Amino acid sequence: MTSPITSRGAGTSGKTSEDPDSRPGLYVHVPFCHSECTYCDFYRVGYRDAAAIRFLRALEIEISALPEGFRARTVYIGGGTPSALREAELERLVILLAPLAGGCLEWTVEVNPKSATERKIDILAAHGVDRVSFGAQTFRDDALEILGRRHRAADILRAFRLIERRIPAVSFDLIFALPGETLEEWIGDLEAALALSPAHLSAYSLIHEPGTPLTRLIESGELQSPGEEVERAMFLEARARLQAAGYEHYEVSSYARPGRRSLHNQGYWEGRDYVGLGPGAASTLGRRRYTNSPDLEAYCRLLEAHGEPPREEEELSEENRLVELVLLGLRTSDGLSLAEFRDRAGLDFAAWSAGRSQALVAQGFLEECGGALRLTGEGLPVADAVISLLVASRPTAS
Repeated sequence: MTSPITSRGAGTSGKTSEDPDSRPGLYVHVPFCHSECTYCDFYRVGYRDAAAIRFLRALEIEISALPEGFRARTVYIGGGTPSALREAELERLVILLAPLAGGCLEWTVEVNPKSATERKIDILAAHGVDRVSFGAQTFRDDALEILGRRHRAADILRAFRLIERRIPAVSFDLIFALPGETLEEWIGDLEAALALSPAHLSAYSLIHEPGTPLTRLIESGELQSPGEEVERAMFLEARARLQAAGYEHYEVSSYARPGRRSLHNQGYWEGRDYVGLGPGAASTLGRRRYTNSPDLEAYCRLLEAHGEPPREEEELSEENRLVELVLLGLRTSDGLSLAEFRDRAGLDFAAWSAGRSQALVAQGFLEECGGALRLTGEGLPVADAVISLLVASRPTAS
């Protein structure tokens, strides 16, 4: 059995470094959901007991192919809905992963407010999980219905009270610019979240993913989006209120109490190595990217038969990696280190971007500060457009 990281910088013994910060991150994809959210395009399948048990057996095989002594910098169990697993299955999952999480800097599990139980949270806490992220999305029951979410506002409050007593950090996901949503309704969601004072908040503008049920309803005119001006006002309202409440706005969509940044996500933004397990999960190690096929049946069948999941592999060019460095680094408050970029690319960023960075600085969308290039208050609401302009001249940006 082989693993993408077997031949990657794990030392002659095959073991990862004793320094947790130098280890790769670990992401585990649990593909099960009890229902289908209307806006989601992540890989997921309906929950079935037999499929969940088979998945855990296959995951154990995939884990066994990791180098002996492998340890992760951070661990993140996402999905899908990890908390869709029954209590015995969830415990089996965290027991499988506990050796990989030994000494890690952060261990996060996604939990759905509807499927959170006292016993499930106790299981997570007992095995070392120190951070829970759950998709509140909105506190309005009518909007949750449109999104296809199973939970309601009362479930968010119940789940939060369960978790906060057992797990050191709780993160909320909120979505704004929902169909028909007003600025006042979004402010109500922000106030409801702030009343609970979670350690971390992510505030995402609704993405109209092609082919999803919600996107089809918007395209048909049955539902109406708020529009760009209202969406911008919602972004600015979130930023102002959350910063006033003491949250650090450290990435376009991410806000944290002091010392409570998402270390796992920050690893992605910093271009660190990471390993992905489970159907649909990706690994990036140096310039190699490995992506497990998003097919639970094939994942289980091939691991059972051959000890390896169905996987695609590609060699990333240095240009690919530079574009990703720009795409991810500029989303953060720390910005893109110009010295690091020059060392990697062999030329100044202004030249690499064909002068676009200088133009965007002159227009007030970017600024140079402390040796880094970062988005300004004007650039943050239109971050995707600004960053797209910067990489537009690059051959891999299409």
